Amino acid sequence: IMREYSVADYIAQYGQPELVNGKLDLSKKKITSLFGLDKFDLRSKTLSLDISGNYLYDMRLDLQPLILPFAGFEDLEELSLNNCQLQYLSE
Repeated sequence: IMREYSVADYIAQYGQPELVNGKLDLSKKKITSLFGLDKFDLRSKTLSLDISGNYLYDMRLDLQPLILPFAGFEDLEELSLNNCQLQYLSE
C-alpha cells in the first residue's frame, strides 16, 4: 500500500520547485495527490507543467469544486500527465 504523498508534502520536504524557462517539472516525484499545487509561488509564470511519471491513479478527489489545484496557472500552455497510472479523471 502506497501512502499519500501530495505536492504539499513535496514542497515541505524539498522546498519550492524551480521554474526553468517557464517549465515546472514535478515529474517522477512519487506524487499521489495534487493537493498543494495551488500554493506554488510562480504558478502565474508557469507555461508548462510536467507531472508525468507520478502515481495520480484517481484525480477525482483532486478536482472537486472546492479544491482547485490548477488555480493561478493563467498562462499554462502545456500539461503533461504521461505515465501517471490514471484510472479516473473528472470532467
